[in-house]
Amino acid sequence: MERKPPLTAEIVLDALKKCSYDAFWVVDSEGYSVIRSDSYAQITGIDTSQLNGVHYTHFKKQGLLTNMVVEKTLKTLQTTTMILNYPNSDSEALVTCSPVLDENNQLICLVGNVRDMTELNVLKAKLERMQLITHQLHFELDKLHRKYVASKEYVFESKKMRALVLTASQLSKVDSTILVTGESGVGKGIYAKMIHDGATGKNTRPFVKIACGAMPESLIESELFGYNAGAFTGADRKGKPGIFEFAQNGTVFLDEVGELPLSLQVKLLNVLQDREFYRLGGTKPINMNARIIAATNRNLEFEVEQGRFREDLFYRLNVISIEIPPIRDRKEDIVPMAITFLNNLNQKYCRNATFSQEILEFMEEYNWPGNVRQLANVVERMLILSQNDLITVDMLPEKLRRSMPNTSVSKADESPLSLFEALRRAERKCILDALYRNKTLGDTAKELEIDYSTLTRKMKKLNIPHRNQLSYVHKE
Repeated sequence: MERKPPLTAEIVLDALKKCSYDAFWVVDSEGYSVIRSDSYAQITGIDTSQLNGVHYTHFKKQGLLTNMVVEKTLKTLQTTTMILNYPNSDSEALVTCSPVLDENNQLICLVGNVRDMTELNVLKAKLERMQLITHQLHFELDKLHRKYVASKEYVFESKKMRALVLTASQLSKVDSTILVTGESGVGKGIYAKMIHDGATGKNTRPFVKIACGAMPESLIESELFGYNAGAFTGADRKGKPGIFEFAQNGTVFLDEVGELPLSLQVKLLNVLQDREFYRLGGTKPINMNARIIAATNRNLEFEVEQGRFREDLFYRLNVISIEIPPIRDRKEDIVPMAITFLNNLNQKYCRNATFSQEILEFMEEYNWPGNVRQLANVVERMLILSQNDLITVDMLPEKLRRSMPNTSVSKADESPLSLFEALRRAERKCILDALYRNKTLGDTAKELEIDYSTLTRKMKKLNIPHRNQLSYVHKE
C-alpha cells in the first residue's frame, strides 16, 4: 500500500484554524496580525476576514479589547492573562498572550489564546446553587440532629436515619396521609411523632395513637368514631367523642393498621375519602381535619393479595410510604441508642452505670431481631440486675451470651490475624485508652502526638463515638 505524502505544517495549521474550540491568533514582533482561527470570530463577534496584516492599534481605534493584552505583552515581554467581555459578543473570555523569543531573547511573535468562559460560568453558577442547596440541607439536618439528640427521645447517627429525619421535617409541612412500614420494634411510632412535631420539635396540636392490634374488635369502632347517648348497652349517657374528634387539627396514628378487621377497613376508607365520619348512633356528619399516619410491620401488598386487606384502602393509606430500616442495617445507631437508654435509666434510678468496651462491641455486632425495643429492654434488664456500675458481658441475658463468639478457644487454635487487622485493633485500643485518660479530644490528640483533625478522622474510621455525644463510652 502506497504511503500518503506526509502532513505539511500548512495542512496542520489549516486544520487547527478550522477545528480548534479555543480561539488562537498570532501577532508578529511589530504588532501586525498574522493569523487567526475561525473560532475567534464566534467567540469575540469580530469579523476576521479582513484582519490579517492589520496592526493591533487598529483594534484600539475600533474600541475592541484584544489590543489591551497585546499592548501589555509587547511592553513587558511577559505572558499576560485577562478576562475580557467583548462588546460585539455576549461571551466572557479568558485571554492569554505569550511572547515567543529566539535564543537571543529577541521577540519573534506573540501567540494568543481565547477561551470562551460562558458555558463554564453557567456550570459554575449551577454548581454554586447546588452547593448552596447542599449546605442548607446539611444545616437543616444538623439542626434537626442537635434538636432530637437534645430531646433524648430520638437517637440517630447513621446516614439512613439522617436522611429519614430530613424527610420527616419535609413531611411535617404537609398533611398527606403517610404509611410507615418496618419490622416490629424499629421505632415507627417515634418516627410518626417526629413527623407530627415538625421542624420546631414543639407541637401543641393533639397526637392520638391507637393500637389497632391490641383492642377488641367490638371496641375499635367506638374508640375511633365515638358514640352518642344510648348507642349501645352500657354506653355513657352523655355519649363520648372518638379519637378522630380528639385529634381534630392534629394527627391520628394508627399503629399496626394491618390488624384492622375488614368491616372497619371500609369505614376507615370512607373517612379518608369523604373527610367526615359519624358517631355510633349518630346521624350528623362530623368533619375530620386530622392527618392520618398509619404504621404496619406486615406486607400490606401481600395481605391485599390474600384478601385480608382492602386494596382501595391500601392505596388511600399509601400516599407517601416510608420504610424504617432495622437496626442491624444501621449499626452506627446501636451504641448511641444503648448509651442514651442507659443515661435515661441512670437518671431514673439514681445510678452511674457505664458499659464495658466489650459489651459495646457485642451490641454493635448482634443482629437484634427485636430491634430498638429489644435493645432498650436488654439495657434496662442489665442495669436493674447489675451489682455494680460497670456493666459487662456477664450481665447479658443467657440467650444473648450463647450467641457470642466462643472465647474459650486457645490462642493456638485461633485464626491468625492479618497485619492490617492487627494494626487496626492495636490503633483502636491505643486511641480508646487515651480517650479514657483524657477529658477532651484536644488533650487526647496531644497525648497521641497527632493533630485534632487526624484524631477525629481515625475515630470515625475505627467507629469510635465522639465523647460529646457518648460521655462514657470510652471505658474498657
